[in-house]
Amino acid sequence: MNRNILQAGVLLATTGLLQAASLSFDFEAQDLAATTSGSGFSVTDLAETGLGSNSIYGDFTTTTMVRAYVPGQITNGSSPAFDAADYVQFGLTAGADGINFSGSSFSTTVGGFTSAGSGGAMGIFVNVYYSLDGGANWSSALGSTLSINQAAYTNPGNASGEFGFDGALGFDESHASDSYDLSSLGTLASGEEVLFRIAINDNSGSNVNLTSGNNVKGVYLDDITVSDFTASAVPEPGTSTLLLSCGALALLRRRR
Repeated sequence: MNRNILQAGVLLATTGLLQAASLSFDFEAQDLAATTSGSGFSVTDLAETGLGSNSIYGDFTTTTMVRAYVPGQITNGSSPAFDAADYVQFGLTAGADGINFSGSSFSTTVGGFTSAGSGGAMGIFVNVYYSLDGGANWSSALGSTLSINQAAYTNPGNASGEFGFDGALGFDESHASDSYDLSSLGTLASGEEVLFRIAINDNSGSNVNLTSGNNVKGVYLDDITVSDFTASAVPEPGTSTLLLSCGALALLRRRR
């Protein structure tokens, strides 16, 4: 019995309790706040820059972040740099016990849509970056560029779109998902923040044939997730001392 008490005291005093944690922006009910699992960290709401002036959240879906725009409102190009004109961004801050990103990953789904009908084209390109100094410097792009490069669309008629878009409105869509390893982030100390940025370009150019005011083109994002990071809860110094004292007393009693 006394041996068990001693072993338990030493174990709890010298090791932390690792807690798996995750966060996700799933945009349910058009919410830009993250859904989180676990504790020991905080997350800012998703903020956007650019992405077009015509916000159409509720018009087509309530479970996806949707931005519609006309040609020229999103930078034309393929692989977007960290300083692209159009992006979404959020911050993850470590609590008192820090964060460990070993084995952690970042994932997202991106898509494009158009009402141009057959003959249209869509080229949405996304890169993911992170910054550890408040945005002064950014990492190289994580992994390969995530792209939606649809050569041509056919009007889906009355069929429902995969992300809740109403085919009766004449929209067609395409999407892709990818995951990026975050192990290179290592650990964050208490109070340190990592910023994540999803930079977006549209390389469709004029091929989308949006010459009529009745046509529309756009991009949507869904399931922006950081998963499998850990926050360690190390016992307070007073707690460690108490546990070790209990173990020592148990050992002395055993020797007597």
